[in-house]
Amino acid sequence: MRIYWIFITAILVFTGLNTTSSSCQNIYGLSVSELIERLPAENREDQDRIISRLAESGADAIGLIGNNLVAPGSGDDVKFRYALSGIVKHVGQGDDPFLKINVSAALCKALSDASDAEVKDFILQELQYIAGDEAVLHVAPYLSDSRLSDPAARVMVNVGTAHAGGALLHFLTRSEGEARISIIQALGNMRYTSAASRLRPFAHSDNPALKAAAYNALAAMGDTESAAILFEAAKSAGFDYEPTRATASWLLLLENMIANGNKPLADKMTYEALNSGKVPSHTIIALIKL
Repeated sequence: MRIYWIFITAILVFTGLNTTSSSCQNIYGLSVSELIERLPAENREDQDRIISRLAESGADAIGLIGNNLVAPGSGDDVKFRYALSGIVKHVGQGDDPFLKINVSAALCKALSDASDAEVKDFILQELQYIAGDEAVLHVAPYLSDSRLSDPAARVMVNVGTAHAGGALLHFLTRSEGEARISIIQALGNMRYTSAASRLRPFAHSDNPALKAAAYNALAAMGDTESAAILFEAAKSAGFDYEPTRATASWLLLLENMIANGNKPLADKMTYEALNSGKVPSHTIIALIKL
């Protein structure tokens, strides 16, 4: 009896191994379109294999996906969006720089080929997670596009290099409206201090949204030459909160100045504010915490 059960167990194990092997062979033998059709996979193991295989296919997979992306409401591209997001996540979490560059370059090609703004928006949103300097030249023209400036600017922030900062600065005066605001916000998020002198004039804008973006960007950079501008703006606001968020930006500037070793100037402005007799209690609490 014992020999019988050993024999049965051996058959089951052998069958299981063959089934697993067959499953692997089926997945790796599929074309790009067939792989996408299998998404989402029935189990995590097959899911990872499919996504990995698509990522390795690079331009072939991204090209096919890009050609099948459509504007919301004009067709069903759920599987293709799912596949693209999976590829980007896989590549972004991996440690293969060459694969990341290849996929990023393929996304830039798909971005250029796309004709619909919604599709371009989706590609830019995915691109931000893996883009490097290779993407800057392709993404930069969208910085002046009122519809696509925000996702394009976020790509530049995530690239985070001098090349990306330079592109933002280049399009600063070549944009307007919401596009310009997105660029200013991106320069602040990057703490691209080389742009500070170009941003200060916008702190005097008649547009509250543009002024607010400039205040926050200068504060994020810890730009000491903007200290007087932000102090006067906060003082005019009664050191309270209002649409331009001048006080919030001034407090952020103080925090960054202290972190950068400029505590004496920060202390001087704090002293002047507290002695003005106009500081609300919640702002006093914030100053004390600094």
